[in-house]
Amino acid sequence: MESKFRCHPSIILEKVAGVLSFFIIIFISNIDDVVDILETGKFQGNIILLIGTAILILDAIYNFLVWRKTYISIQDGTIVLERNTINKKINTFGIKNIANINIEQNIFERIISTCKVKIDTDSRSTADETDIEIVLKKDIANEFKKRIMQSINKSKGNENSQESLENMYYEVEDYDEYIDYDINYSNGDILKHCFYNIGIIELLINIAVFIGVFIYGVNQEDHTLKSIIIQSIIIIANFGSIFKNLFGDYIKYYNFKSLRKNDKIYLKYGLFTKSEYSIPVDRINAININQTILSRIFNKYKVDISVIGVGDDEDEVSQIILFESKDMLVERFNLLLPEFNLKIDFNFEKQSKKTLLISFIKSLIIMGIVDLIVFVIYELNLFTNMQVILIGNLILVVFLLVFYIMKYKTAGIFLDDDFVSIVSGKFSKSINIIKYKKIQYIKILQGPISKTLGLQHGTIHILAGLLDNDRKIDYYNESIFDKLSEKI
Repeated sequence: MESKFRCHPSIILEKVAGVLSFFIIIFISNIDDVVDILETGKFQGNIILLIGTAILILDAIYNFLVWRKTYISIQDGTIVLERNTINKKINTFGIKNIANINIEQNIFERIISTCKVKIDTDSRSTADETDIEIVLKKDIANEFKKRIMQSINKSKGNENSQESLENMYYEVEDYDEYIDYDINYSNGDILKHCFYNIGIIELLINIAVFIGVFIYGVNQEDHTLKSIIIQSIIIIANFGSIFKNLFGDYIKYYNFKSLRKNDKIYLKYGLFTKSEYSIPVDRINAININQTILSRIFNKYKVDISVIGVGDDEDEVSQIILFESKDMLVERFNLLLPEFNLKIDFNFEKQSKKTLLISFIKSLIIMGIVDLIVFVIYELNLFTNMQVILIGNLILVVFLLVFYIMKYKTAGIFLDDDFVSIVSGKFSKSINIIKYKKIQYIKILQGPISKTLGLQHGTIHILAGLLDNDRKIDYYNESIFDKLSEKI
């Protein structure tokens, strides 16, 4: 590997893909004009099509220039990204601060034998995105990763230790078929996970839209080429959304494997996009045990983790255990993370019944706002069917009643010597386990009503992505927050 190198040129195509998709949508939306151009051989001056084409060409030129002028190098314990475009930009990352080095391959990259190398550092400011993402040929990517790992081990003074050599074996060398993984899910296991993970409300909405568009298309009298194409796109998109809801996790978690070796967890999975993660155990900031509506009915659980470098991008996931029965989940979890000595049946402290009074007040406020809006609509004669209004009000009352009762029955908190465990949810359920030493800070809140009732609520903040860096703590007695503050 050269001391200074560029990404593989295929990154240009990957960067342009988003604009190309936008161009295809414009192309289809103006299909009548496109047909005219093909038939007559003359451009009729469709400004939208012209602008779309210009944007695509300019974006391709821009990404080519960025690729050509961007170099990566490893220098004195740092990774340097240098971009020599109009505004010169140099980003330097200390290798000792690297949290994760992960490799990912989508279908296109597998065809041309390239892969993405994703590197994340322990930085709160960039916790919700990957710090370094480069595309290299697979063999060069492995060599690059090997050099970085050697530099990390050297900075720790253990470059020749048995543990470092073993980590290199599992992370860099292609010996997957010889590795005996701790967890290896079959196709049947993954399909069961898909079932328990179905989003019921999303599925019902998609089916309703699918049926509605189909009926509208059948009953439409004037079938132009443009209307047929647009309706077909909507139906296909809806069908795709339904398919993703039902079987998306099968594609995502295909051939899911996990292994605990030394101080790291190794994950591999993916049908079209193959992902390989190596997760240092000491970088894990929270354990999240989740149940969907369906899995709660069948008493199944899944586990994901909050860690820099896994799950901080939209296309990444941080799952380490798929849906399992309680006993099997505990067994498999303790294979991967024996440090936590997991038990799901903690002696959770429930909320005070005084919390229900706050929920009642919130319900009154919501009902008041909704009724005020309905009253204005009724007075303006925009909608005057009183029977429908009363039925809607009744449905809202029942929903709020069930919502807050389920929230109260689900909530709980447990303070161990080393960690806090927080249960939350309404129809679904989440158990968050956080070691005190991983808590960045805690915000405790108390309003006039909760102060009168002797209750407080708050938020625990951890080092993670923007959408995963806090854990809400519902209303509990003040003594709980006093104990929690002492342990942090």
